[in-house]
Amino acid sequence: MSKINLIFAASLNSVIGQDNKIPWHSPTDLLLFKARTVNNVVIMGRKTFESLDNKTLPLRENIVVSKTLNASNVCVAPSLGEAIDFAKYFKKDIFIIGGNSLLNEGLEICDNIYLTVINKKIPTNEGTVYTDLDFKDTWNKYQVIVAKDNKGFLFKIKSKVDFQEENTACVLKCTSYVLEAIK
Repeated sequence: MSKINLIFAASLNSVIGQDNKIPWHSPTDLLLFKARTVNNVVIMGRKTFESLDNKTLPLRENIVVSKTLNASNVCVAPSLGEAIDFAKYFKKDIFIIGGNSLLNEGLEICDNIYLTVINKKIPTNEGTVYTDLDFKDTWNKYQVIVAKDNKGFLFKIKSKVDFQEENTACVLKCTSYVLEAIK
């Protein structure tokens, strides 16, 4: 059965994007993102897709949620529900990667949250996008695994379902491997 996951990064002041870009550079986060999402399905909103220069992420099934996008290089679904229904046909894990409205919608139905906490406050402007996810109640329902890289980036993996010991070991091994690789 496909698991539904949220995967994203947020700064200490809840910034997830700025001027249609990610306002920080974390090789560790990018490697972890790739390690989790390759050979799986990613679902994103139109603005997230546009921030990728309207290109799909390689080695993944890409689905864009939009009522207005007309693209021939990617599957487009008019709602998150329809995107997830389509994604289930691939029999792979599903990762909702943004933007904010899809993360909010996905919060109620996801099995896991993969969050990178960017250990700084990002200066803001009119192009800043914040996550307004209500973590206070929701996050208490999650089991937490935490790892830290050598630049102070904090990686939190939260699961609504109990981690099996082998799954926990696998996640920590993957995290440790990536963190070791960038030292």
